[in-house]
Amino acid sequence: MILRVAIVFLFSFTALAADKYALVAAMGDQFTAASEVHTTGSHLPNYAKRRLDVKEEGINKLALASVASAVGKLHPEVERHYLVVALPQDTQLRVRSIEENAFAIAVEALRARPDRGEWQRIVLITPANRAQRQETGGLAPDTQGIGVFTQGLCQSDIRDCDKRRSVASGVEVTTPKGETVKSDRYVAPYFFAKIWILDPQSLQVLDSEVVMDHTKYNDPDSDAMDQNQVLDRKFLLTKIVEQVEKSTTLAVSRTELRGKVEVKEKGEVKK
Repeated sequence: MILRVAIVFLFSFTALAADKYALVAAMGDQFTAASEVHTTGSHLPNYAKRRLDVKEEGINKLALASVASAVGKLHPEVERHYLVVALPQDTQLRVRSIEENAFAIAVEALRARPDRGEWQRIVLITPANRAQRQETGGLAPDTQGIGVFTQGLCQSDIRDCDKRRSVASGVEVTTPKGETVKSDRYVAPYFFAKIWILDPQSLQVLDSEVVMDHTKYNDPDSDAMDQNQVLDRKFLLTKIVEQVEKSTTLAVSRTELRGKVEVKEKGEVKK
């Protein structure tokens, strides 16, 4: 069966300089909501995951806007072209290989672009997966892309599990007021992605940076019994966007796009 990959030209931001960068998102269209659930008869943790389809390239548009902001801070003079590569559903379901497969699909789509000879750089963003063998940081294993993890099971000393306010044990979380407290439960928006810097002519990887970021939140003043209802949805959505923007900016700033610093020898210092 022949797989057809769709690549969509969205829009361009025109600057005065001759340099042109193609900013490409191949993040897929799935937002994952995960949580840990009680298990019986097993010592292995169990996690429930629900994948939500995001319409109208919502995830890719958020990723592209974040990449554009990061690139603009480093090179405000370049002309930026925005592209989206669609990921097939079966690719998104194969979470262990999503990073490599998304990259391969994006490269094949870019190879067919007749205008890539005009570009100086391609900045590609794909999902990244945190494999089960790695430290999960309090999130579900095999987590990838963008989503929210809800920890509704007590993570503190059993004597603190029924307390609704800040506890002495537990994990550090951030409150809606921006304070850092200890809590036995939390909600954590996360962003796991990879930034690839490509040479447009050869499509070789010049540099890459992996993003594995999340922030745990809880509201100790909330009386909600369901952990999913503790945080206001508007607040949570804002924090998701902030996480993507902050993480992407830091990742791009660590790539070769930041430029090189040359240190010249000045010789021996005379006393």
